[in-house]
Amino acid sequence: MGPVQQQQSTRVTLGQKHRLDASSPWEAARHTASATVDWGMLNAKIDRVLTEARQKARTGHVGYGWSGGKDAQVLRWLMEQAGVTRSVLGVTRDLEFPAMVRWFQYHAPADCDLIEHPVIDLRWLRAHPHMLFTRDERATYWYEVHRRAWKQFARYEQLTVLALGRRRKDDNYVGPRGSLQYADPTGLVRWSPIGDWTHEEVFALIEREQLELPPCYEWPRGYRVGTGQWACREPEGQPTLDDPHAQWMVDVENGFRECWAIDAQMIRDAARTLPLAAEWVAQQDRA
Repeated sequence: MGPVQQQQSTRVTLGQKHRLDASSPWEAARHTASATVDWGMLNAKIDRVLTEARQKARTGHVGYGWSGGKDAQVLRWLMEQAGVTRSVLGVTRDLEFPAMVRWFQYHAPADCDLIEHPVIDLRWLRAHPHMLFTRDERATYWYEVHRRAWKQFARYEQLTVLALGRRRKDDNYVGPRGSLQYADPTGLVRWSPIGDWTHEEVFALIEREQLELPPCYEWPRGYRVGTGQWACREPEGQPTLDDPHAQWMVDVENGFRECWAIDAQMIRDAARTLPLAAEWVAQQDRA
């Protein structure tokens, strides 16, 4: 089912995502994974996912959450092999990277629903400036873009199972120890079929099946940050200041600098609504 495993001295093994800010180890692992991964183990994992997905589809209604990222593309391939085609993507009105919006338009699954969050947008961010490039527990609120889309999709599709591309190696919760699923308060089973996969196994399947990846991985810290709205881009590095407000200002500065390097026009457009973006643009124009 896959190439014979080859042990090479160039093998790169990645650990937990939160320890990997630089892009170089990710790129190295991506380029060596197909030749160094244990294909016997990976093929066994693929077979287990397909068997379980087909079983879940026979006994209930199954859909999956798609974000366009590398894990989502692997999840998509697995679900399609198992005959599961309905999926959902949560987006915002005006906080997406334009390059990602274009990628979604051309590469989203054929049977994927795009659900726009009704509140989170530039006007909301103007009223909640502390949510810009935040690193503390408030950062988890941005995940509401996906959670709300999942809930709405599951409700109108009458799903019993929602498959997600979450993995422990990405520091995500995928279920209690020994399990890759759990029930949310509504009774919907959230299943992470690749929850126990390594980064290398993800890369190896991407290479074997020639799965396309979005442009975000070519950007600064692309593998560390992944997909998501530009305004919630995780700050670079670790907190360095005792003063929370001073730390926030450092994070905002770093966040704008990184996003400006990715798409300066995007920040210029945001400046029409967001005062903090307007200040940044003015600084760049004066420089």
